[in-house]
Amino acid sequence: MRPVLPSPPSTTPRAAVARARAVLGAALADRVLRQADFFDFDAAPFDFVYERAFLAALPPALWLRWAQRLAQVLAPAGRVAGLFVLEATLSEPRRGPPFVTTAAELHALLAGAFTLVDEAAVAPDESIAVFAGRERWMDWQRRA
Repeated sequence: MRPVLPSPPSTTPRAAVARARAVLGAALADRVLRQADFFDFDAAPFDFVYERAFLAALPPALWLRWAQRLAQVLAPAGRVAGLFVLEATLSEPRRGPPFVTTAAELHALLAGAFTLVDEAAVAPDESIAVFAGRERWMDWQRRA
């Protein structure tokens, strides 16, 4: 079951981390939050990565690298879950951000290392306006 989360306002990474620290409390935040370059940081494998428009912010040329990096940073049986921006069909050339994908493209990116555990539609009123009607809650588990 997916959590119901308020849509965050558009913000900087520093402000987002500060907001998360305030919600979680310092002790938990120190254990679970990291602000770093996703493609270039050293860390022990994570059990969980939350996705909210990160993939949609990346140009499609980086998507394979994103999927490979997810498999590197997640421990076996770790999860990547969150709101993915999907369209049934795409127009060419792709413009963005946001760079939307299709379910088939996302499955092709993740199927090598992940299994889809859960998926559900997201009501348009639970999305920020730019993504309304195009988000799906998805929970992917890294294979051992």
